[in-house]
Amino acid sequence: MTDEDARRRAIKRMNFVDALSFEMRALVHEHGLTVVTAFLDCGVRDPRRIRHLINTVRGGSYEIGNRSEQPSQMSGHERYKRIES
Repeated sequence: MTDEDARRRAIKRMNFVDALSFEMRALVHEHGLTVVTAFLDCGVRDPRRIRHLINTVRGGSYEIGNRSEQPSQMSGHERYKRIES
């Protein structure tokens, strides 16, 4: 990629962000363009929903709960089958 290509790409990204609503730009500032773009690509367009989903996923990742001292050695499929029965 040449310097000119990189410059064009950066301008295109800045124009994209500038065209977003204030709430979306705040999400881009807080979580990054890649994260917000992933939600937009999946059809999630409401900034409140995007914020809720990000907070749910990130908060759940760090939440203290009933975790065993040792990580489970079961695969995801084995855990799913166990829950089903």
